[in-house]
Amino acid sequence: LVAAENSASAPAPTHPAPSKLTCCHPPANMALRAMLAAAGLAICATGQQTSNVTADMRPIRRVITLIEEMKAQCEKDAQQDHAGYEKFMCWCQTNEKEKGKAIEEGNANIAELNAFLEEAAAKEGELKTSIASLEQDIADDQDALATATATRQK
Repeated sequence: LVAAENSASAPAPTHPAPSKLTCCHPPANMALRAMLAAAGLAICATGQQTSNVTADMRPIRRVITLIEEMKAQCEKDAQQDHAGYEKFMCWCQTNEKEKGKAIEEGNANIAELNAFLEEAAAKEGELKTSIASLEQDIADDQDALATATATRQK
């Protein structure tokens, strides 16, 4: 009962009024908090001081310094990404030209091979008729030889 009276008589904690940043732009505030937490975790995880932040700096100065360093790192990464993109695009264009040329050569080769196949098919038909004619001539000659041999033996 005494504890209940003490808690009832204690003033309710007052919360500061939300700022415009918190009220109007909660995603930005959450993104800032996440970015700061990630920066803090990165520093803690490495166990080394990777930035120019020192212990004697004011907290807001620390945040500003971290953000400036992150901005510089992002710009450096963007330059590296751009250089990589340029190399990749150069490779793509060169590769596209080479593949286009190979496709043109392949299409020309296909046309030549189709013409060769048509010539070969015509030659095959010609040779088949020639073979059939020669087989008939051989059969006729063998009959003539057999008749001549039979006539001689008489």
